[in-house]
Amino acid sequence: MHPSPFHNYLIRPMQQNDAAAFFKMVEVNRPRLESGFAGTVSKTKTLQATEEFIANNTANVRCTFERGCVEASPFI
Repeated sequence: MHPSPFHNYLIRPMQQNDAAAFFKMVEVNRPRLESGFAGTVSKTKTLQATEEFIANNTANVRCTFERGCVEASPFI
């Protein structure tokens, strides 16, 4: 799967080096995100927990342009 750029955004599978930015985004928006993303919010309460969350949710994801992603993955 190739990243999909549009305007000033890029959609791609989450990567381990996204942990700090993802944690900050969740932390700043935690109250607003709790109702719609309870599982994600509950598993990303610290930076270390966020790193583990990303590792657990991206370990088996393999994406190619022709086949897309084999398994679902969080996006950032």
